[in-house]
Amino acid sequence: VAGVAVTTTSGAPGAPARIRIRGTASLNGTQDPLWVLDGIPLEGTDIPEINKDNDNDIVNMSQSSIAGLSPNDIESITILKDAAATAIYGARAANGVIVVTTKRGKTGKPVINFNTKLTYTPNLNTSRLNLLNSEEKVDLELQLLKEARFDILWGLTDPIPVFPEKGKVAAIMKQYNLIDIYKEQGWNGLTPEAQNAINKLKTINTDWNDILFRDAFTQEYNFSISGGSEKVTYYNSLGYVKENGNVPGVSMSRFNLTSKTSYQINKILKIGMSIFANRRKNNTFMTDTYGLINPIYYSRIANPYFAPFDEQGNYLYDYDVVRSNETDEKQGFNIFEERANTNKESVTTAINSIFDVQLRFNDQWKVYSQIGVQWDQLSQEEYAGINSYNIRNIRETNKYWKNGVQTYLIPEGGMLKTTNSTTSQLTWKIQGEYKNTFGDIHDIQIMAGSEIRKNWVDNQASTGYGYDPKKLTFQNLIFKDEAQANDWNLKTKSYKENAFASFFANGSYTLMNRYTLGGSVRMDGSDLFGVDKKYRFLPIYSVSGLWRLSNESFIRQYKWID
Repeated sequence: VAGVAVTTTSGAPGAPARIRIRGTASLNGTQDPLWVLDGIPLEGTDIPEINKDNDNDIVNMSQSSIAGLSPNDIESITILKDAAATAIYGARAANGVIVVTTKRGKTGKPVINFNTKLTYTPNLNTSRLNLLNSEEKVDLELQLLKEARFDILWGLTDPIPVFPEKGKVAAIMKQYNLIDIYKEQGWNGLTPEAQNAINKLKTINTDWNDILFRDAFTQEYNFSISGGSEKVTYYNSLGYVKENGNVPGVSMSRFNLTSKTSYQINKILKIGMSIFANRRKNNTFMTDTYGLINPIYYSRIANPYFAPFDEQGNYLYDYDVVRSNETDEKQGFNIFEERANTNKESVTTAINSIFDVQLRFNDQWKVYSQIGVQWDQLSQEEYAGINSYNIRNIRETNKYWKNGVQTYLIPEGGMLKTTNSTTSQLTWKIQGEYKNTFGDIHDIQIMAGSEIRKNWVDNQASTGYGYDPKKLTFQNLIFKDEAQANDWNLKTKSYKENAFASFFANGSYTLMNRYTLGGSVRMDGSDLFGVDKKYRFLPIYSVSGLWRLSNESFIRQYKWID
């Protein structure tokens, strides 16, 4: 679609897509379009922005509320980009509107559909990446270690290395106390033991792409039954999707149910009811401070000569990927140990119900009313065990001295963080339409209506340390003083509710099916605008004109103009 850009936020299963209509419309506000499902705007469809708090957590970005709808249930999608959309849906439509119309039953015999789709995603191909092998990496480290230390204060302090003295080559030389000798005498100044240990590194070539990723399969099943008579039509469907990521242990599953029924009570009155229910489950790993658990990132910074396991299958630790100039023996990282000792599970349950009533008095007059109920609940659990780098890093970076004794703020044990978030919305919408033709040359269309909605957002989160998964117990944090205790919010809770009232109208007049003049206006009132009367209802309006040249006689004679 022209003017619409769609990009994925990450390659994680079930990750939401970022949609931009007509480019970026705001620097600080939301840039995501408004989603409308069968006439009812949805709440909670914004994609979170990347910031300093989640820049390493892109694989775990939350999904939008539209994510639970099965594509198999969608009849059509319409994208509104012009000013008229803003006038109809208000300021929320400033970034565009995506109108989703779902399938409905048709008069006739029952129609049963079943389809399945299996998708194979091969392992990532990194053959085009010009990465160093072990021999090249070792030679590079040897070359960097030759650089003489830099004296920044003319002998008043010890010279500092030009490059951080990290890596396995530097560790071997430190083990034999040979760094200074190597800077002066080079390779020949090293002992045979050190030379053999360094040369052994060149024989280890770990293919991180091969051991961190896998081939992945996605399975999808959809079943639907629809039909009806002149009085009643129905559409019911069930769907299940299981998407595995290219990273072992990362997956997404979704179960969805759709039920739509409409009743023609008499010639004038028609009522309908729709229910969209789904449950989505995401499994992945808990992100650490530096994002090392992200295999895409780690596989690019891990040394090719580092082996994650020894000959007995025990974990070996990487001390060179942590952002520090000095090796910290207490903060070794092993990505496989981290996978075995961390977990992040998110379960989202969503129900959308729409009740509608339509009164069609004749071909000119129609009144339509809808009540929409939306309920989304997110339950998320993050766990990091005592043997994870995540816990080791938190403990080592949060210790202090008190009365001459080094004290750890975080007690021994794991960490468990639970998050519960509930988003609810109640919407009532009513609108009337009138259209007529006079003298075969005058066409009039008028629509007016009102929309009242209220939404509630309830968030709760709690974090516990010193967690024992066998006993299901926690330990208290050991704070240095009250000021430090105030910096740690182990339990947070927030509640927000807002109400909105909107009134809108639009109309158009067409003469001889050639010249059209249209206009629309909308006024929105909200408790977000304040108590001052001038802020209670802010009008948005638009005026448009149309000239159909194709219907002019002087154009029709040119057949080559379509």
